[in-house]
Amino acid sequence: MNTCGTAGCGSSFAPGKQDTLPGILIVDDNRAIRDLLRCATDDLELRCDEAADVESALAQLSRREYSVAVVDLALRDRSGIEVLDAVRRRSSGTRCIVVTAYADVGWAARAVRARIDDYLVKPFPIEEFRASLERSLRLREESLEDRSRRRRLVTRVSDLEERLEEQSTRGIRSLVKTLEARDPYTQGHSVRVAELCLSLATFCGLSRDRTDDLVQAALLHDLGKVAVPDSCLRKEGPLTPAEVAKVRVHPRVGYDILLTLVGPGAIVRSVLRHHEWWDGTGYPGGVRGRQLRIEDRILSICDSFDAMTSERPYRAALPVSRALEEIRKGRGTQFEPGLADLFCEHAVEFCGGGSVPGRLV
Repeated sequence: MNTCGTAGCGSSFAPGKQDTLPGILIVDDNRAIRDLLRCATDDLELRCDEAADVESALAQLSRREYSVAVVDLALRDRSGIEVLDAVRRRSSGTRCIVVTAYADVGWAARAVRARIDDYLVKPFPIEEFRASLERSLRLREESLEDRSRRRRLVTRVSDLEERLEEQSTRGIRSLVKTLEARDPYTQGHSVRVAELCLSLATFCGLSRDRTDDLVQAALLHDLGKVAVPDSCLRKEGPLTPAEVAKVRVHPRVGYDILLTLVGPGAIVRSVLRHHEWWDGTGYPGGVRGRQLRIEDRILSICDSFDAMTSERPYRAALPVSRALEEIRKGRGTQFEPGLADLFCEHAVEFCGGGSVPGRLV
């Protein structure tokens, strides 16, 4: 642990142990402030490094990644904003706290744009700094856990893609990728939908086998667009009724193609039903309510969400907040209400790859 003495703070950890600890970087040109902030961590297992100016801070950042950077905005050589910008360029995981004597709106706005966790105006109670630091450390840990979950999720979807290639669907996944390449606005769509489905299905407590079938259905759900003309897929304006009818054949076409390759089952059924609505007004079969398996309902929400948050020829990508608004509007009509609420409540986790197993089967 760090210990505080009359001349500043030192560490009771051996150098080897220090190298394995979470690190914070304190950047302030006032030695007394640096010592004070360092002493505030005296009962935390942290490595504390210091810098008195921008150049020293940049040198420290080039040598290691820190859990938290504590930065004064008014340094003796240049603005601390340069340090915040450098942190963001070099590491997406380092959290930032600003400590400054400037309560100026302009400075605060610039700091907020650098995605800081807190903005503390000097003088401030040391307990306030301590609470802010602990909050940032928690956020850092959660971020690392989210990234780890995301890597596991991506790996699992990739494994299922390989399984599709190795089984009787050999070449079909490649065909879907080719179809997506025809339309640059939907490149990667099926993989993103599969990742969302995996997160939501795991949260809902579906078995691994059912989840795997759902993910494979998501990877193949737009296969039927092989029958849709490019003029419809890439049209920049509204579709005519005749063009809408051409687009709406793709669930049935995808189903028919897969049925000849893998036979009847959960995968082909979800491909057929991914545009069905909870109230029965979807297509192609007008299936409604609990006649739709939970896999079909999950795929419907995830497909719709990714479509809304992706750029299309006829509109820009919607912000996540707006897409979630649309999901909420569709509860009870397009989407099962409970599943829509669940998706909206945990959308940040799902978008980041997080999932919490155990309910709503």
